[in-house]
Amino acid sequence: MNLLESNKDINFAPMLNGTATNRLAVIGRSATPTRTNLLGEATIENGDLKVFIEKYSDKKSLKVGTIKLLDLLAVELAKVNHFREKDTSKIQTTVTFSLDDYMGYLRIPNPENPNARKEARKKLKEGLDTIYSTSLEWEEKSGKEVKSYAKMRIAEAHGIKRGIVSFTFTKSMASYLNQAYIMQYPLDLLSISERNPNAYPIARKLALHHSIDNNHKKGTANIISVAKLLESAPQIPSIETVRAVNGSWGERIKGALEKALDTISDIIPWEYSNSKGAPLTDSQLDISDYDTFIKLYIKFDILGAPDPTKRLEAKKAKTKARRKAKKTDTKKEE
Repeated sequence: MNLLESNKDINFAPMLNGTATNRLAVIGRSATPTRTNLLGEATIENGDLKVFIEKYSDKKSLKVGTIKLLDLLAVELAKVNHFREKDTSKIQTTVTFSLDDYMGYLRIPNPENPNARKEARKKLKEGLDTIYSTSLEWEEKSGKEVKSYAKMRIAEAHGIKRGIVSFTFTKSMASYLNQAYIMQYPLDLLSISERNPNAYPIARKLALHHSIDNNHKKGTANIISVAKLLESAPQIPSIETVRAVNGSWGERIKGALEKALDTISDIIPWEYSNSKGAPLTDSQLDISDYDTFIKLYIKFDILGAPDPTKRLEAKKAKTKARRKAKKTDTKKEE
């Protein structure tokens, strides 16, 4: 729980992400389809995001492993493209990696064992099948406007041959991700245990929050409200749900959040705080009531994260120079 110094070596890689995939990551496997059509296509809704899954079944639910796999594919997509490529016809849509790579990222034990490889391949294929069967429809803010995206398939092809995975994004999804956002993704997140369904979505949210330039500018990159973080925990119930059954909020909400955070603490150490990182007061320490709990913050650290200071300074100088040049051009025209 405490923020301690660590020498843990964590590798990072750029990962393409957008509103659609970030919302998809926090839905969870227990999300119930709102409807299923005659062809077996299920629709799962989360706000204004609609997820369509063909031939829906438990094997094709939004498991943590499937979300991890999509993130890995987004990391690989970033490797083969220039971020925000101006000529979208040049965007590469196919990525490849090996079964050995996959097992290494997930830290699956005994990677040379035939049974372990068979199980890993089965898990990988199920995830690829689910992503291939999935389409998304959503809205997101673009400046002051709200942009609507019509139903969009994620993939157009996939396969595993001789231990090599090949996955082809649809042109529309590859272009969307390439033109959206990029974050520094801790690859160790892929090895987080999937037994706790909240651990990976929470870790992903914290890594994403820490990667946003605006948060660094505001000094909030290492702190997030408990209320906001709970939105990324698909299996933690709301206070209304808990109270409706006279349940224990301490166990079902606070305890569940702490358990998930402790699961990822070797990558993302954490502690409770007040706003701006202020320590808890003596009266807050036991967190005895929900009203106290929900107003708290989580102060955290992404171990080994790249320092963005020089990049942000260069970005600021570039923006300043661009504005100065534009101002000069305007005066010349006058």
